[in-house]
Amino acid sequence: MARQFPRAFYNYITMAGIGLALFGLAAIIIFWVMDTFLSEGSNPYLGIIMLVVLPGFLVAGLLLIPIGAIRQRRLRAAGRPRRVLTIDVENSSHRRVLMTFGVGTAIFLLLTTMGMYSTFEFTESVQFCGEVCHHVMGPELTAFLDSPHAGTHCVDCHVGSGAESYVKSKMSGTRQLWQVIKNDYAKPIQVPIHPPLRSGEDICQSCHWPGKDQASTLHVFNHFLGDSANTEWTLGMLFHVGGTSEGERHHAGGIHWHNDPAAKMHYVAGDDELSRIIEVTWWKDGEPVVYTPRGIPLTEEERTEAEANHRGRDMDCITCHNRPAHNYKSPMLAVNEALAWETLDPKVPWIKREAVAALASYYETNQGARDSVGIRFREGLARRGVTVPDSSVMTIEALFERNLFPDMKVRWVDYPDHRGHLFNAGCMRCHGSDLMTVEGEAISSDCETCHSVVLQGPPDQLENWNAPEGLKFVHPIEIAGGETILKCYECHIGDESIYINPEGLQNPENQQSPPPNTPN
Repeated sequence: MARQFPRAFYNYITMAGIGLALFGLAAIIIFWVMDTFLSEGSNPYLGIIMLVVLPGFLVAGLLLIPIGAIRQRRLRAAGRPRRVLTIDVENSSHRRVLMTFGVGTAIFLLLTTMGMYSTFEFTESVQFCGEVCHHVMGPELTAFLDSPHAGTHCVDCHVGSGAESYVKSKMSGTRQLWQVIKNDYAKPIQVPIHPPLRSGEDICQSCHWPGKDQASTLHVFNHFLGDSANTEWTLGMLFHVGGTSEGERHHAGGIHWHNDPAAKMHYVAGDDELSRIIEVTWWKDGEPVVYTPRGIPLTEEERTEAEANHRGRDMDCITCHNRPAHNYKSPMLAVNEALAWETLDPKVPWIKREAVAALASYYETNQGARDSVGIRFREGLARRGVTVPDSSVMTIEALFERNLFPDMKVRWVDYPDHRGHLFNAGCMRCHGSDLMTVEGEAISSDCETCHSVVLQGPPDQLENWNAPEGLKFVHPIEIAGGETILKCYECHIGDESIYINPEGLQNPENQQSPPPNTPN
């Protein structure tokens, strides 16, 4: 049979190049078909695989084809011809080998490509990030699965699209894997600002429309006091969300004014958790207005050091919404919610106080906590002469496993949620702080700018909103005007330390002495 190609092409290097090129081409086609017709969503990695990695195999194979041919010609010209690969399709033995090789290669390419695709599909899954590769991220996985963003993939926020993001994520993942193998990692896991976390513009605004003008939103909070009756206190607040100058009404106002491009804000933090703000700069009519502690400007060295360590950031969604998918609830918040939903029975005397005390206690290991938190809860109520239902014990154990992780030393205080200012500084990192200009102008601390009280009191004696400016906040317990002097989070830490037991059953962990029966 006559040869279809020049003799120089019949060599092992060229044939290997043909095989590699066909593999790359087949893989690209199969990946494209599966991504287009079978995938439920986009994978930030997949574009890199189809447009960078697999074309690399294709190009490498195409380069090997002429390289092998040129090498074969040079050997022949030098009088050192190598054995030429000969395939005679008229030879039945050759045909059988060729058929077997062709079918086997096609099956191998198909299965290999499908396996590669399935592998990359798995690398974007929550199970891969939370269980297989990053088992130390168990607390983050648990919180994520109970968050509003549980339907998204980890890589959507933590990796992003593009070759640079892909390479950085793999380099970081390799380093983290080595740390896991050596058992050399921080407990709890540090907040990822080194290297800088992706900006809110990259993460949040790929789904959320920043220009949307939001109406004021009503939130009703059900608090329960730490008295024997677990007295309920309802607080309804109207949050003035607002929008930016790029919104539908082209008017910046409310909470989202902070993210208005025209007001561009930059802040510098004094710690890696971004909980202590030491400088805020915003542009008013194009001119910078700078706030620093007591109006004392930062030195150039302080600012340079902070910026170099990624503690200088433009204000964006994540400045306030810093735990959108991995939030750990304090015992106070978790128990209030359970009582409101009646998964804990509010009719059981002292259940609020003892539930918070049991959850807030320190345990050495996850297993130890599972064995002890329920016992601690039962014993606390037993000292008060109260028998607790088994269902309530199960609820307490579930709340603990959702929010506290002794193995990784994770507690709510380690990952503060910067929305609000009840259990940590949050908004008051700037508002109501000692930040001011050199002229002594402080950042506004007017509560009604962001929210108004529209409901407050026991459910059967609610005081309703009947004035444009809202209601004047009333603390559920008389604290001699302390609510106008102290910041909320200075008393409300989230644990049982706020309580003094009037019956002398004070818990040993108590560190503070606020008024009795103070709510949270």
